[in-house]
Amino acid sequence: MKLRGIIALIIVLIFPFCALAEQSENKTQNPILTQISFNNAKINGEFSPSVNEYTLTLDDPSTPPTLKNYEIEGRGHLFINYILDKANHQTGVSATVEYENGSVIYNFKYSNAKVYEKNSNNLLKELGGEYVQVYPELNKNQTHYRVYIPKDMTVLRLTAVTQDIGAYCDIPKEITINTDQEPSILVTVTASDGTDRVYTFNIKRSELTVNEVAERMAKGDFSYADELLFYRRPAFLIGVISAAAGLILVFLLLYFIKRVAVKAEDVEEPEFFEV
Repeated sequence: MKLRGIIALIIVLIFPFCALAEQSENKTQNPILTQISFNNAKINGEFSPSVNEYTLTLDDPSTPPTLKNYEIEGRGHLFINYILDKANHQTGVSATVEYENGSVIYNFKYSNAKVYEKNSNNLLKELGGEYVQVYPELNKNQTHYRVYIPKDMTVLRLTAVTQDIGAYCDIPKEITINTDQEPSILVTVTASDGTDRVYTFNIKRSELTVNEVAERMAKGDFSYADELLFYRRPAFLIGVISAAAGLILVFLLLYFIKRVAVKAEDVEEPEFFEV
């Protein structure tokens, strides 16, 4: 009985420390956003992963900021969204780090946003997302674009940036699709004076997987356009190689026929009229 009591006491004493150690290990395994910066804006104060609320000073108060750079330690994904007030005016940016066990949100509130004045600017400045690229580049003349994604992507998280900070963009925060689907996404941008502009983004799947795109992006600048060039596609390369092989076979066949063909005149046989 004494031995059982001692074992029970040891378990009672050790178990809490084991659980604490496991929790500490899981905590250290969570990815950490170590650095983040924005175009057209400066974070007031030094960024720290342990602080979730910041203010952001805009270089041009009439233009929304966009993500410039970031670094994450560990396996995590960063998603950017714009914070809106009840009138759908931008008041800041939120950066969400998502990982397997949860997420962390950092808010950056504008400190000098322009007083909203009515105008007709309902143009998009940027449409982005993880492993997403738009072609051609957004411009004021077009409203129809292609959005290229990996062939196995099933969840789209898109971020739309308007040219004018007073405009509002109605876009789904998350779109779930099957791997065989290539839908068209309608995005409406409403200017501060109420005029609308509707964009159509046609989803196109590349020949690369999410992991392949991630590997290429990690190595440097990546563009779906480079991967989609016809002369880089496997089918084109196979066609070129097949055509070249066919031409070589034709030339060899003609050469062989020329070598074995019966000559029109046999040099060893005298002509019949020769005396």
